[in-house]
Amino acid sequence: MLFWPRELSEAGVARILLVPLTTAKLREFATRTGSDPAAEDTRLACLDEVFEEGGAIHWPPARNERCWCGSGGKCQKCRGRPAAT
Repeated sequence: MLFWPRELSEAGVARILLVPLTTAKLREFATRTGSDPAAEDTRLACLDEVFEEGGAIHWPPARNERCWCGSGGKCQKCRGRPAAT
């Protein structure tokens, strides 16, 4: 089941760490390790690597911090939703 950070926060979870994973990063990891990018264990291992490299994002962001989605807006106004293109 997928939960959005804001839903978890509103449910009382105090601090959440998000580990972003792009398809490009997953492909690179799978190629480098000789693993199948469609396999769950490959995705989890890639997430572990991103986390160990310091790639986790804290939620909720600090006051007046820019949103991690890349919109450039303050997080409290963006609400974690990427801008429509």
